[in-house]
Amino acid sequence: MNSIDLMKFGFKNLFRRKLRTFLTTLGIVIGTLAIISMVSLGIAMKESYKESINSMGSINVITVRPSYNSSGFNSQSKTLNDKDVATLGKFNGVEAVMPILYTQAQLKSGKYVAYVTIMGINPDLMETFEFKIGEGRLLNVADKSCLVFGSEVPYFFQNPKQNGNFYGNYGNQKRKANVNPLKDKMLMTFDMGSEIDRPPVQIENSIEQQTSIASRKKIDNTLVKGIGILSPGQNEKDYNVYMPLDEVRALKKKYDRSRGNKISNIGYEEIRIKVKDIKDIKEIQNRIKKAGYEASSLLDIAEQMNKYANTLQLIFGGIGAISLLVATIGITNTMVMAIYERRKEIGVMKVIGASLKDIKRMFLFESSVIGLMGGVFGLIVSILTSKLLNLYGGRFFGEVMYTGSKISIIPMWLALAAVLFTTLIGLIAGYLPARRAMNISALEAIKTD
Repeated sequence: MNSIDLMKFGFKNLFRRKLRTFLTTLGIVIGTLAIISMVSLGIAMKESYKESINSMGSINVITVRPSYNSSGFNSQSKTLNDKDVATLGKFNGVEAVMPILYTQAQLKSGKYVAYVTIMGINPDLMETFEFKIGEGRLLNVADKSCLVFGSEVPYFFQNPKQNGNFYGNYGNQKRKANVNPLKDKMLMTFDMGSEIDRPPVQIENSIEQQTSIASRKKIDNTLVKGIGILSPGQNEKDYNVYMPLDEVRALKKKYDRSRGNKISNIGYEEIRIKVKDIKDIKEIQNRIKKAGYEASSLLDIAEQMNKYANTLQLIFGGIGAISLLVATIGITNTMVMAIYERRKEIGVMKVIGASLKDIKRMFLFESSVIGLMGGVFGLIVSILTSKLLNLYGGRFFGEVMYTGSKISIIPMWLALAAVLFTTLIGLIAGYLPARRAMNISALEAIKTD
């Protein structure tokens, strides 16, 4: 019995009992739909987590801070210094080290005021640490009194007399910035409790005192200009203002001197390290911790999210697998019933010379075809379901978990694996019935009917 005849005979037998074949195939379709849908939800969740991590910044950047213990900092100072920068830069696998000096400042343009966080950074390292410019340009070493704004900062400028929101109106699609940082004149001060343009307070009629107050005001206030605005979507970079590190340090010292504060070496609140290869992040991070620093990276968050997503994906896949197991039992039941109904047919085949191998191949072919058809139709239904979920599922799943992402993703490997798996399931489900058909006695089968 050649393969073509066997296939024709197999299809004829399958469609002889159309309703039974349909119901058995339907079980496989439902099982395939369940397992593909569940796994696709897990894949989409992992992609959503990945997008969230990428939006937070570069995954190959490690943030280093002074080490804490139960009583506070282990180090003598609550800040890092140039010696720490040099130490961290010697670690193998480190591409660049960028110290950061944070300070709070007030910016004033006309009647509008903004309270911002100034980050003093090395201009030469902005591109290395993936600062992406939207308008204007990035900082360079020669810049004096120049600022680069995060994409959200222009919306911080509000009129204080109107009780404005000094942290912008994030999420409002119709928002409009009151100030254009690249064109409008701005003054900056570190005195957060005062208005920049208020007149000097005359405590006495002393000319010397008035002169002192006026000169102090002149020192406190710095005329600055915006040279660039970062492109949006860079997470924490969107909410800060950037300035050359040395200039921020110099301005802070001037401010402290004008206030009569003690002048000391200004350290760094944190140091960021760019790692050449993502594979080395964990090793370098552990070495930094052993050296006595606190070290964190987005890889820590990514690992936790992946563990959570993998657990959910395993649960989702298990639920789908149960449905497919039930469908597999259905195929076995169908093939066993076929043996009882076709005993005479099997007996005649043996009498006219059909080999046991042919009988076995016939039953395995029929069961695998059921599995294949169920897998193909299940895949089609799964793709349609996935499209519907991505179009309308947001209102049911909410926008918190899946913002900007698909709810269901069916990659090519999952589609092919599902069809191959259901075909294999059908083949396995038909194995025992096929062996049972091989063991039927030809004479007994003919006598029975």
